[in-house]
Amino acid sequence: MAFKDWQREVKGLRESLDLSQTAFARALGVTQEFVSNWEHGKKEPSNERYIQMAKMTPLPDCWFFFEKAGLSRSDVYRLMPEIQATVLERVEKQQIPEIKVISASKLKCGGPHNPGKAAYFALPLLKDAAAAGPALLVDESEIERYIIVPASQARPGPDWMTCIHVQGDSMEPILKERYIVCVDSSVTEPRRLQQKMVVAYIDGGVTIKHLDRVGNQWVLTPENKAYRQQPLSDEARIIGRVAWWYGQQE
Repeated sequence: MAFKDWQREVKGLRESLDLSQTAFARALGVTQEFVSNWEHGKKEPSNERYIQMAKMTPLPDCWFFFEKAGLSRSDVYRLMPEIQATVLERVEKQQIPEIKVISASKLKCGGPHNPGKAAYFALPLLKDAAAAGPALLVDESEIERYIIVPASQARPGPDWMTCIHVQGDSMEPILKERYIVCVDSSVTEPRRLQQKMVVAYIDGGVTIKHLDRVGNQWVLTPENKAYRQQPLSDEARIIGRVAWWYGQQE
């Protein structure tokens, strides 16, 4: 029998809550047999149960259950405003790294063009987001400034990381125009980036969106409900995930 995508997620949620199948079933108002069938892929949860599980799951993992229930992010924000409030609260608590912006000519610390052990690293801030990718492949002419960050904010390593400016408002209220986003290009396979915020090259430009799975198709989902999802076509490619961002909430 083929493995069902909900099996791992349902079992993972139950185990993260440290509940037995019986206790988990009681919390959802079903019998233990239902939970066992879900975890063994014999029967899929109903939309109502998916929504219940979504409300028991922290961000961003809750989106899997909402989407299985057929609800988009816009639907969730409209029907359950408390979820959007939680998103905004999470953004306000987002750890913003200690950073310093300097000109390329003043670079004097570790980084992709100056390797070695260092407490701080210099990550290139690009003039054009289309140049985003592994730092070692970036030409000096494409660099606007350098972002100096603690080594802890340059993992998995400065060779894989570049910074770009946010353009547009499709990811508001999380990301706003001209915020600085750090792109980690060490992983680009969609299956390893599901439900994460990614940077993608699509339709001749670069966009920042959530990467989701709808049926058999990968889609790019905006945070701003005024925008629609975009299918990740064969011509599109994932540049990397958003490792962190820098900007001040108003």
